[in-house]
Amino acid sequence: MSCAGHHDGWVPSADLIHVLIRNGLFTRAKPASNTSKDASNATSSSACTTSSSSCTTSSSSCSSAGNHGDLTSQGFNFLLQPTQYQLWRICLGYIDGQAEPDELLVLLFQLSSATKLQLKDLTPAQVQALPVLTQLGLVNSNEQSLNGTMLAQQLRSGATNHSNAPVLVEQNLRLYVTGPSQLNLALASLFAAVEYRLPHLTVMQLSRQSVSRAMEAGISTLQVVKFLKMHCPSTEENPFPQNVADQIHLWGHQEDRLQSESAFYYDQFESASLFKQTTEYCREQGAHLWSNASQQVLILRADCHPLVK
Repeated sequence: MSCAGHHDGWVPSADLIHVLIRNGLFTRAKPASNTSKDASNATSSSACTTSSSSCTTSSSSCSSAGNHGDLTSQGFNFLLQPTQYQLWRICLGYIDGQAEPDELLVLLFQLSSATKLQLKDLTPAQVQALPVLTQLGLVNSNEQSLNGTMLAQQLRSGATNHSNAPVLVEQNLRLYVTGPSQLNLALASLFAAVEYRLPHLTVMQLSRQSVSRAMEAGISTLQVVKFLKMHCPSTEENPFPQNVADQIHLWGHQEDRLQSESAFYYDQFESASLFKQTTEYCREQGAHLWSNASQQVLILRADCHPLVK
């Protein structure tokens, strides 16, 4: 998270992972499935067809290569939000599952006001929450006392800085990710390919393939452009290159031309009359996807299969 500012080896606790999953920001990888279906010579079998209509990319799990199933589209959008929003969403997500939410809210407000607290004055629920709040970077503590960090103060202040390390964008679709932080590099790797690395500088390239990979992982072109504009320093004299945004959106529209849809395949009708009646009925119900009268083959939407089986 951009709000945490932890070192590269930081690993979230089981409690934090549970909060991320429950909020739809994170999902565990699913085991690969080798299941296949033999649909040949079946009266009705499961099939898949394509339609030339546009579609909205579904929100599926994603990672830097779209293989690990960690960061969701909603999670990527979460990382584009102000730090205060990120903090409150994670904190409230954790508090929502606890037995004494009111006590934890009191603790958060005390930490955000830079109040020095004594450990002996905390309730059991507040003590139990300290490891999670410490891992989020909200608490400094010793054996006797604790106080909120500067990050905790952003729960009240509403500071919106995301990163001190900018991402430079050139008109030739090349990106320069600067600084030692791995956060921007990890996020940019979701939609751009690494060309080479230097100390505190990584050169990346946007392409149709890299943007397509991001869309398959559930990241929209709007999110990609928003990320780049957010982290790219720009002025009136040196604005964000509009041709980069236009090209990303163009690639997105090209990818949206095809849509995969589950379907059922029908053949071996008893008569041409039955095929015609079934086809007409499917058209009336909005279930018809494709048919061939000469071969008596019919493909209809999977959700409409119970209507005609």
